[in-house]
Amino acid sequence: MRTTTAAGAFLGDLIPYGVGRVLKGRLVKRMPPGSKRRRTHDWLAAELARRGGFVLVSTRFIPVGRYLATMTTGIVGYPFWHYLLFTAIAAVTWSGYTVMSGFLGGLLFQDNPLLGIGVGVGLGLAVTLVIEVVHRLRNRAPDLG
Repeated sequence: MRTTTAAGAFLGDLIPYGVGRVLKGRLVKRMPPGSKRRRTHDWLAAELARRGGFVLVSTRFIPVGRYLATMTTGIVGYPFWHYLLFTAIAAVTWSGYTVMSGFLGGLLFQDNPLLGIGVGVGLGLAVTLVIEVVHRLRNRAPDLG
């Protein structure tokens, strides 16, 4: 099962890379200089140039971030063989994490699936709350730089 999830994740990540390569000109034209989309693209392109492997592996665990990163690698012409290597590493680690989470969750909550759903929803709400609190604190902090 782990091999199947890793293969699916790997093959799925090839699509946005290919779209980025093929539609590069059109996509960049739709990001006017100074716009939020363009600033995000430029920042991500700079991060890929600096530490592409880290970006590709870490964004595998971020649902929307993964698509932005993989499409941007295609747009900026990130080396294909490097992309394949880091995407394979990301797919295998993500697959292991996903399969083991499901396995452990199944063991822990096999006798009480409603408790498992409650714990999952509770963890999701807690993570969301922490992210929101950090976001508000960062926006409230004075800019010292």
